[in-house]
Amino acid sequence: MGLLRRSWVFWLAGTLLLVGAVRPEVRFGAWLALGVACVAAMLAGPVRGRSPRVRQWRVAAGATAVGMVADVVGESGVWLDRTQSLAVSTVFDVVVYLITVVIAVSVLSERARQATWLGVLDGLVLLATLITLSGTVSILLISDRTRPSGEGAHILSGYLGLDLLVLLGVLVMTRDQWRGLGRETWLAFCGVGLMLVTAVGLIATDRQAFVGWTLAFNVGWLAGLAMVSAVAVIPYAPVDSSLQRLHVSPGLANWILVLALAVGPPLELLDPSLVNLVTLLLVAVGGLALSEARRRMVVERATRTAAAGLAGAADTYAVVSATIAAVAEIAPAQRAILGVVGPDGLRVGATRPVDAEVADRDRDMSPPEFLKQRFGPSPHDILIPPTRPPHAVLVALGLGGARRFLGHRLAALENLVAQAELAANRLLLTAELSRRASEQYFQSVVANASDMIVTVDDSGRVRYASPSAHATLGALELTGGRLADVVGEDNALWVRRAAGDRSAAHWRIAIDGATMEVDARVADLRADPAVQGMVVTLRDVTEQTVLNRRLEHLAYHDQLTGVGNLAWFAERYQEAVESCRRAWVALTVDLDRAVAKLSHLRGRETGQELMIAMARRLLDTGYLVARLDGSRFAVLASAPAPTAAAAADLACGLHARIAVPFRLGSARTPVEVNLGAAVVDDQVGVDEALRRTSLAVAAANSRSRWRVFEPPMLTDEIERESLRSDLAAAIDNDGLELHYQPIVDLTTGQVCGFEALARWLHPTRGAVMPDIFIPLAENTGLIGGLGRWVLRRAVRDAARLRSLVDPERELHVSVNVAAQQLTDPGFAREVVATVAAADLPQAAICLEITERTVLDGTERNLEILRELKRSGLLLAIDDFGTGHSALSYLLELPVDVLKLDRSFTADIETSPPRAQLVAGIIRLADAADLTTLAEGVETERQQDILQAAGCRYVQGFRYSPAVPLPEAEKFLDRTWI
Repeated sequence: MGLLRRSWVFWLAGTLLLVGAVRPEVRFGAWLALGVACVAAMLAGPVRGRSPRVRQWRVAAGATAVGMVADVVGESGVWLDRTQSLAVSTVFDVVVYLITVVIAVSVLSERARQATWLGVLDGLVLLATLITLSGTVSILLISDRTRPSGEGAHILSGYLGLDLLVLLGVLVMTRDQWRGLGRETWLAFCGVGLMLVTAVGLIATDRQAFVGWTLAFNVGWLAGLAMVSAVAVIPYAPVDSSLQRLHVSPGLANWILVLALAVGPPLELLDPSLVNLVTLLLVAVGGLALSEARRRMVVERATRTAAAGLAGAADTYAVVSATIAAVAEIAPAQRAILGVVGPDGLRVGATRPVDAEVADRDRDMSPPEFLKQRFGPSPHDILIPPTRPPHAVLVALGLGGARRFLGHRLAALENLVAQAELAANRLLLTAELSRRASEQYFQSVVANASDMIVTVDDSGRVRYASPSAHATLGALELTGGRLADVVGEDNALWVRRAAGDRSAAHWRIAIDGATMEVDARVADLRADPAVQGMVVTLRDVTEQTVLNRRLEHLAYHDQLTGVGNLAWFAERYQEAVESCRRAWVALTVDLDRAVAKLSHLRGRETGQELMIAMARRLLDTGYLVARLDGSRFAVLASAPAPTAAAAADLACGLHARIAVPFRLGSARTPVEVNLGAAVVDDQVGVDEALRRTSLAVAAANSRSRWRVFEPPMLTDEIERESLRSDLAAAIDNDGLELHYQPIVDLTTGQVCGFEALARWLHPTRGAVMPDIFIPLAENTGLIGGLGRWVLRRAVRDAARLRSLVDPERELHVSVNVAAQQLTDPGFAREVVATVAAADLPQAAICLEITERTVLDGTERNLEILRELKRSGLLLAIDDFGTGHSALSYLLELPVDVLKLDRSFTADIETSPPRAQLVAGIIRLADAADLTTLAEGVETERQQDILQAAGCRYVQGFRYSPAVPLPEAEKFLDRTWI
């Protein structure tokens, strides 16, 4: 009843039928309106209900409309001539027949393309055709034949063609809504059946056998049409494709074909127009046969494709994919789930993606068990290979419904399952062969492995020992013995305690009086039936351990002295100040000067010998000692109190002990040792502690070789760092100036050259003296940049000064060179290139090197001086007399000028011996072919004494201090004699 309430067609049809039945005068119009409404329902209902069979409903609507036109033409015989009416009716009858044949063929072709065979539709079509054919024959045999022979046949052909067409279309369109012959299907079937029955009744009425029933048959026919139209307005709802459909044996089609061929000739004789019915029946049966042939081709092609895929399947996934693809082609409407057991457990495939899901807990289930669980109580059938017992099934195919509905497809599916089982068997066999090969491989590996493998039972006895274990742990028989007898009680106890966890440990095992270092690992495999014990893996790491300890020692100790290095000192320092609540003093011992001096005078080996001796002397104190970079040592000692006084006492005592002359070789050698100390605690890190001691070392002087850190030292250091930063910026930004002090030739009284001296006017500090920023540059690594800036500026200014005098006049500019500059491998090439770039002769520049730099320098420094000399540059020894004053070296040095320090000329006026010493030095320089230049000349008397002693060049305040370049240019035309 709910279906009737939802369908407006029933209400409209009932109204029109009732009006037409009781009111003869409006019957034709009412029933014609009912036919139009049915056609409208067939056209609009499927569109609104989103039915996938809209096209078939449109065909049914068209056929119904053609039938209505035929009826209208028949009824028009009242107004037309009877002969004309019959002619028109005959034409429409032929049209209806042709349309019926074409639509029937197209519907059957559609059925073939949709891969269906002999379902509900096919059974009902054959059944309705058989009933109609039998009823028609019976009526023709029993009815009187007084009427013209062609009229009954025309009426029968028209109604029968229309009814059959509606039957085909409706059942095709409702097959996806079929739910076990549900309401919609029963409605369509009943409507078509009512139309067929009333059609036969109308034929009998036309034969005047049942005249009183004509109105009832017409009402019945229209009611059946309304029922069919009502199906069209029911909304489309897809159904479970796994539900089975009623099937009819294919042999029935053959019997109907024989019947049609048998009754065809008699019907032809009775009434030639009945051949239309026979032809339609033959078309239906032929279409069904064609569909069957196509289905068999699809099954055969799917089977061949699956066989090829299964033959080349490399894994279980490939087997499942090939099989389930074939199942989808063979039985496309079935809900199918496939289970295959492979080397990696159960794999599942399905025509529905949701059915293919399998949980990890299900992978150990057999395929039939899994399929029963997945289908649950819903109707299903499971196909398994017939040669397999249920407990050993590798492949199973589950299908919704029962196997009796599969028809000839059952054999193809069973064959497919058998082929899938063969493929699964092949994969399992291949995996087993691989496993056995792997076992043999690993047995060979274990037998030849250097690692020792021992299996121990719960009682601690050895059940298995690899050959390497026998060879490494001794010649005694290990198997059957106690593990503790081999590796020791403690190690064996660790194995028992570590059971259940993959643990690792480092053992030391005594073997034949020697100690073996072993890395041990244990794995509890007592639950493994193949092992049933604890597996202990031992690796001999004796050599590796010794090497690691050696590398660790090298990483944390100084190779020369054997004491710890900075990294070692940092770790020990942190441990000491954090673990012990004592007063601690950090010290730095500086041997840079002593080692440099000894290395120069007695060789590098002597300097290294001094470092070793100092390390031993520091270790004898019992303090924590480490070697820092260069020739410095770090010391950490505990003090009575965390005070500067306690640190001073400690530093003084330590300096007294380590500054005692060393016996190096056969001689006792005094050394110059500087020491800095600082009080530290757990709040002072190692870097800060060493920084403080370094500041204290820098503050130590020649009178007091040790100092204790004071906060102002840090302030001074910050000040020096700020000044260093400003100096670096001044060098980069051309913030310095060069002043020039004239050099006078005493033979002419004229200026023969200038000494270039750097000056720095700080923007906030004012003038910074050279004795401040020059040492700062030397100690902070800026001297290289400063030297290059001075050289470039001096060369430029020298070119200008020489352009202001006679080209024949030899005028040069002297530039001071620091010791660090000589360590630069490219220094000589840079100087020569700079002078050449200014288009100056090399002799226009004189490089001044201090006596200490020359005498304390290495052979590399001397080689650089020789290279500069060969290039044509003038070389001068600056501040002669302040260093070692080794006159014997003068003959070996590649220099041109000897500059006497101002300390020699300061008192030659009042000290005759000093004047005689200066005269002697000048004569020695002349003998060595060196030109002498005296610095610090301030009076005319000093000038006269030097001139009398044979000194040719002088400079000092007697002539002028260093002045800027514009003022220095004024001295070019001046004479002082």
